[in-house]
Amino acid sequence: MQAKLGTLRHVFASGEALPPQHVARFQRLVSSLAGAKLVNLYGPTEATVDVSYFDCEPDEEYAVIPIGKPIQNIRLYIVKEGTEQLQPIGLQGNCVLVVSA
Repeated sequence: MQAKLGTLRHVFASGEALPPQHVARFQRLVSSLAGAKLVNLYGPTEATVDVSYFDCEPDEEYAVIPIGKPIQNIRLYIVKEGTEQLQPIGLQGNCVLVVSA
């Protein structure tokens, strides 16, 4: 198996929420053999783009996989639903995207 995965460097997960048990399984079965990194990507349902990323570290256990940091030329804000009030890190809310040209 290691020979087949020897050139694998990155695996990108996108489209649905990435469950912590899938991250743990990837780290156990793939990352430990090939050293490949698992990256969680996020993009709004209304678009077919990814706007943020989160590197899933091999030695970490996660209860929830965050949407992570914005990619280049993107700013992300999480606001309280129905308001423009910014939410602290870790709280749920509406995601506001700002794209820089």
